[in-house]
Amino acid sequence: MNPLSIAVSCGGTGGHVFPGLATACELRRRGHNVTLWLAGQAVEAASVAGWDGPLVTIPATGLAGGLAARGRAVWSYTVAFRRAQVELRTRRPDVLLAMGSYSAVGPVLAARLAGVPIVLHEANAVPGRALAALAPLAKCVALHFEAAAARMHARRVVVTGMPVRAELEAAADAMIVDETRRGVQSESATAAPFTLLAMGGSQGAVRLNAAVVEALRLLVARGAAPSVIHLAGPRNAGTVRAAYASARVKAEVLDFCQDMASVYRRIDAAISRSGAASCAELALFGRPAILVPYPEAARDHQRANAMAIEAAGGAWWLDQTAATPAALATGIERLRKQPATYRQMASALRRLCVPHAAARLADVVEDSAV
Repeated sequence: MNPLSIAVSCGGTGGHVFPGLATACELRRRGHNVTLWLAGQAVEAASVAGWDGPLVTIPATGLAGGLAARGRAVWSYTVAFRRAQVELRTRRPDVLLAMGSYSAVGPVLAARLAGVPIVLHEANAVPGRALAALAPLAKCVALHFEAAAARMHARRVVVTGMPVRAELEAAADAMIVDETRRGVQSESATAAPFTLLAMGGSQGAVRLNAAVVEALRLLVARGAAPSVIHLAGPRNAGTVRAAYASARVKAEVLDFCQDMASVYRRIDAAISRSGAASCAELALFGRPAILVPYPEAARDHQRANAMAIEAAGGAWWLDQTAATPAALATGIERLRKQPATYRQMASALRRLCVPHAAARLADVVEDSAV
């Protein structure tokens, strides 16, 4: 195939930037000319720190908030639309790939008006309002969760999975090869020590962090505490370290981790929010989880993600009100003391995972240019 010019709109949050960046890198590896379109949000800078290709800012803000905030958001969509039109006239792409969120509205509308083919990717089991509204304009809509298909009104819908960073994909592939060579299906829940990863997420982490620390305190009192890696985030790491110290629980608390591949290989299971990226990475490495959806997530999409993974047999989920320290401690003990259940969950996650999702989405983008 001759090199294409491709724009990837993936601004807003890390949950959109990371899969967009993974797909952009795959498209560049194939020899295409790729430009990232971001929304000018602070979180994007760290997410694309390693990107050395062209980058365009199409400023936009979300609809969250009161009437005044919504008015500013609508105005920002108008500005984004006009800015995207200028960019399309300056450097017209053969295809626009948009990874959802409010940041896609201006670029997608401008691309449609200019006759540029559009590919959309939806990461969650419940589509976001913006992407659901834009779906009829797309040549193809790609999904992470098949459950989202029923809510999409599009000419073509395909399940590609959730693109993840290349280093995570490579590490998971190597781990599976190693396990196959050793003749094991998955990491054993009976291995000592059992290691738990706790991830509170970037939003609403305080309550879940506190519940996890207290759950570990209960397990210490029973003489059944696992090893713990707690990814707390820069704002919460100090508080979480102090809480573990007060509870007399040994834990490795990280404010940020660049090498998540090594973390996933070290752990046996996780307690996590159910954002699309976390769900995809846990499935990629076959790590069973207790999922606690963030209750304020737009359209309650984290609950839908958690329900889809539980239905597939790869996790248990608890509503935040039910995720008490006692309930979390019980769940951890079940994962640790029931090897057959653990192995079934790990296998279910592996079956749920769509491998090489970035390559699959890149195929869709190439096909849409024809």
